[in-house]
Amino acid sequence: MSTRYIPHIIYTIAITSITTHLLNQRKSFEDQRYHIRTHISLLESTVSRLRAGEEVDGEVYERIERMKREYEVDRSAARGVRVDEKEVIGWREVLLGNRSGSGESRSESGPSEWEKRDLERVRQEIEKESSSS
Repeated sequence: MSTRYIPHIIYTIAITSITTHLLNQRKSFEDQRYHIRTHISLLESTVSRLRAGEEVDGEVYERIERMKREYEVDRSAARGVRVDEKEVIGWREVLLGNRSGSGESRSESGPSEWEKRDLERVRQEIEKESSSS
């Protein structure tokens, strides 16, 4: 490959990366706008019911809280990161793999479920080989 094509390759990769990022941002903003509109309509209907003197049951408050939690989980899932309710994972943890908040890395917290499955599979294969010999 000739070196004269390298700038064109870099430009192509940069343009592709930028357009993908902009598309992702646009979709994220649309999702955020939709969520905010539905949340506002739910809150407005709750406020109007309270002002009218109607009794609002706890189910409405649970629904508001559930919407808030579901939105946070959906946004993190869209980015490919699974978080619990109180856990926040930043880019540093994503790229470097260590968790600064808890002070322990994944390797210190014990084997993952995938590692356990692999170990079990290897153990079963060894047992089959030793029993057939």
